[in-house]
Amino acid sequence: MAVITVLQLAEICGGTAEGDTAREISGASGLESATAADLSFAANKKAIAAAGASKAGCLLAPLSFDGKGDWTVIRVPEPRAAFARALAVLYPKKHPAPSIH
Repeated sequence: MAVITVLQLAEICGGTAEGDTAREISGASGLESATAADLSFAANKKAIAAAGASKAGCLLAPLSFDGKGDWTVIRVPEPRAAFARALAVLYPKKHPAPSIH
């Protein structure tokens, strides 16, 4: 698992970061179970409503998001797609060591 700053995540996701852009994120989780070191996202009305109670360190949200919380926000056009890009960075594929068959 990688550790990355919110500012770096914003660049990867093609979004605009607001808040503590130096905050380090080391994982990803759903809104309900996220911690201060986790990234989460809110892509629909139900998730946006639930975001206020989330303890996520960073939240990927649509451009129109106006919620308030302790998290840092990255505004993106497509939060679900941005979350997928972020997951690829936070959890890089492990390549097996070369061996002889």
